[in-house]
Amino acid sequence: MPYSFTQLMIIDEPHLIERYNRALKAFELKPVKLDTFRIDMTGFSPEVAEVLGDVDILIIERSIDVYYFIA
Repeated sequence: MPYSFTQLMIIDEPHLIERYNRALKAFELKPVKLDTFRIDMTGFSPEVAEVLGDVDILIIERSIDVYYFIA
């Protein structure tokens, strides 16, 4: 699946990092200890995916519903 990392927003403010980590916890994922990372318009972050070890980590399938992570 080719993915273009264009027009990524830099997240480097402590309150935004905390908000992103709260969202990760809500999806039963581990929070990350990054001082800065980038996200696209869906909330996908290549840096967070790398830390968590899975580029598809922010797409979670549960039964027939698909939830997309949006920070």
